[in-house]
Amino acid sequence: MKKIKNGISVIIPTFNRAKYLYSTLICLCNQKIKENLNYEIIIIDSGNDDTGKIVKSFQNNGKSFVIYKQIDKCKNRSLLRNCGAKLAQYNILCFLDNDMLTPPDFLQTHFDEHVKNRHMVLLGCRKSLLHFDISQISEDGLRKNFNLLEQLPFYTDERLRLYNNNEPWRFVFSHTLSMESDDYHKAGGFNSMFGEHWGFEDLELGFNLQLIGCKFKLLSSQFTFHQPHFEQSNKEQHEMSHNAELFIQLHNCFECELYESFYTSFDEFYPILKELKKEFVVPENNVQKKYELIFGCLFSSMENIGYKNMYLGAYSMKKDNSCKNVLIVDIFFNFPQIIQMSIVTEAFRVSNCVCIENMEIVKINEFIRIAKDAGIIVNAKNVKNHIEFTKKDTVPSKIFIMLLPDIFEPEKRYVYLWLASYMLKNNTFVNLRDMKKTETIENDDFRIFTPDQKIIAQNFDRCFGKTKLQFINSLSMLLVDSSPAVPNTKQTIILHDEDYKLKYDSLKYRLFSNTYHFDESIYDCISFLSVYEACCNYKQNNFVENSHKNIFCCFMENGYKEDGIDIIIDSFHLYLGNNQDGLLRIKLPNYKEFEDVVYTLHNHASKYSKLFSGNQKRRNDYIQLLTKINEYGIKDKVEIIQKNYTIDEVIQFIGESNIYINASRSCFVPPQVYVSILSGKHTILGTHHMILSNLLPFCSLVDVTVFEFASELELPVSCLNIPYVAFRMNQDNLVHKFLEEKETITEEITNLILDEAYKIIDTYFIKK
Repeated sequence: MKKIKNGISVIIPTFNRAKYLYSTLICLCNQKIKENLNYEIIIIDSGNDDTGKIVKSFQNNGKSFVIYKQIDKCKNRSLLRNCGAKLAQYNILCFLDNDMLTPPDFLQTHFDEHVKNRHMVLLGCRKSLLHFDISQISEDGLRKNFNLLEQLPFYTDERLRLYNNNEPWRFVFSHTLSMESDDYHKAGGFNSMFGEHWGFEDLELGFNLQLIGCKFKLLSSQFTFHQPHFEQSNKEQHEMSHNAELFIQLHNCFECELYESFYTSFDEFYPILKELKKEFVVPENNVQKKYELIFGCLFSSMENIGYKNMYLGAYSMKKDNSCKNVLIVDIFFNFPQIIQMSIVTEAFRVSNCVCIENMEIVKINEFIRIAKDAGIIVNAKNVKNHIEFTKKDTVPSKIFIMLLPDIFEPEKRYVYLWLASYMLKNNTFVNLRDMKKTETIENDDFRIFTPDQKIIAQNFDRCFGKTKLQFINSLSMLLVDSSPAVPNTKQTIILHDEDYKLKYDSLKYRLFSNTYHFDESIYDCISFLSVYEACCNYKQNNFVENSHKNIFCCFMENGYKEDGIDIIIDSFHLYLGNNQDGLLRIKLPNYKEFEDVVYTLHNHASKYSKLFSGNQKRRNDYIQLLTKINEYGIKDKVEIIQKNYTIDEVIQFIGESNIYINASRSCFVPPQVYVSILSGKHTILGTHHMILSNLLPFCSLVDVTVFEFASELELPVSCLNIPYVAFRMNQDNLVHKFLEEKETITEEITNLILDEAYKIIDTYFIKK
């Protein structure tokens, strides 16, 4: 038997990654270690590129501790890592991916931690580089100044904020992982059954290490750097379902199913199920024989039960319609509703006969309601000592995914956030997704009320298991950046909130011909309702009517040209020729606050890289604004406010003026238009703006001229913008509208719109 020495063995499996491995070996051969540390680097190569030559070059340069083993035609990561472990001669095993750049103190830190803490599993943290090329950094730079990498754009390890002691095996990733050799072998090493598929073999090892009593520590004081190769990584991660199913089959416990089905919501549901487990009673043998599958079971990760037909049921490995019947045990009725809906969805997927043995009418009706919320209409039948439910029909579920408009488009974002909060407060489930990875709306412009902000924050990136979801998406977002995550099915709702007019309507349906398209009137109704409720709340608390007659206000939320600020200043200058007491107030967002909260895992360099083009445009817009004001010499007549407002502050800002001007070159009507109308202000729009027809009498409409989008906004012509047209108001006509008097909106018209708006939301988004 091989004698294990005191030291650390680094095991790196690789397959045609010579380019990345070269940089990894430069770092590993540049370690600063104390005299007491012996180490080796074991390369297990199953590819056919230049990996062998690269390793040989290091060996020839005196790096005899680099060991090379060739295994032909094997992509089984578990087998490769296990092979490395068999070759290891030291008592600490460190598994490392072939594309990781390690700091000079990497090995010493891992070794010292294991000396201090026996039976510890160390989870290394990584920073994922957006761009990296050794020829640009240079080998000398990597050896002599590893901290150069800190200056590059990267995003950091998500586990830094997620890690806790609730089933810590969830955080075991093999890219940087170390443990005692004895613990590794006692846990069985990596399971080769996971084969050539991607994922879960490291989690399964972590699971087994937890079972034998190991402790876990996230090494947050030290970071490795991951070399980017997104195309290959993304392809692999989309092929992980096989290993997910195998993982659950190997470990029949509610924790495994909860992890796979509710990854981002695990810590929300885990304590609840853990507590309910105390009440769980294993079904008797005669019950087990009666049903092919039993769902709602709460076996723990620390129990090696061995049952093959009893699961939590949130993630079933059975094929569609493959089971004669499924029993859902009574403790199911105490589960969180999201888990209930997921279990019911899976139960009816694998069988058309789903049963409960609770005969109470209350429980029967509750099951029928849960199934309907999950999108399934069922029939109930009393059969001896149980109730059989069969699927009658399908309906849309009560669970939605909403992709939010960009934080840099605050007016439109407000409407969707208000809709989401309204739905959440009315017992509908909404998973909010954000393109720039914001996790809070506390810094948003046009922020909704504080209590609603908290509701929203709780529903960013939630998981809803296997329940069939509905999607709510903005057409203007899809036209710019079609997301592959948005399915072209009847479960998808697309709201038409176009920014600019399309010359070719077919573009609206280019990838979404099977979805429900809601025209702009529905979006406008929702927008009107969001503002109406905010105005009612504001007026009850602190509404102050402005008595001045010469204060104009406008918003530059989207851009200098986009929002027609150039037209407004030109017209305001003409107005001042005969009215010297006028004041124009222009409100802009505070973009710095946006930048602070987007891309939450990214460092400053990464944020700067991703936001550079947009920031350059916003700076240029601001310069154009100041230049125009100075050109006319009206600096004392124009007030610029750059601040992110709550919706209350938006209402107050408009309330302090007597004329609101929307001269934007786009079509959609922002919420402040409705604030102005409901506040009885003089509201000026272009004839091209999409607004509910019964509100037109309460606006002053200005004629517009149509222009090609690119020429009007002074942008390069591209395939993306050539189908669009933009609009420009006639400034002489606009000055004339400054002096026009308009009647205020009537309560009758308001109620008419409100009735329609509530009807739309209740029908399509609440489904009471």
